[in-house]
Amino acid sequence: MEVTHTYKVHGLEQINDESGTVCSIWYSVTSTDGENSIDSAERGELNTENIQNFIDFENLTEEVVTEWAKNHEHSSRVEQSHIRYLEYKKNPPKPATIQVDLPWSV
Repeated sequence: MEVTHTYKVHGLEQINDESGTVCSIWYSVTSTDGENSIDSAERGELNTENIQNFIDFENLTEEVVTEWAKNHEHSSRVEQSHIRYLEYKKNPPKPATIQVDLPWSV
């Protein structure tokens, strides 16, 4: 089954200069393959240099900020890590050793 990733924004940080410029996002990523799931809390710092299409703080929406989280450079690494974990859960590696009963006690 395909892995789906769901993002949820939990908080924002602003630069302390009255501009209302958001400089980081606190968010979580939940990934599921239909059977297993994993989630992680993340903090993404935003590039506040030369902002294109600045949105005033009071005009921000959950959808816009969620897209910022999804498009953050760290998000793809989080998703790949979650995919590897879910694959591990479905197909755990064979252990190198196993404990056995003594042959004379069976």
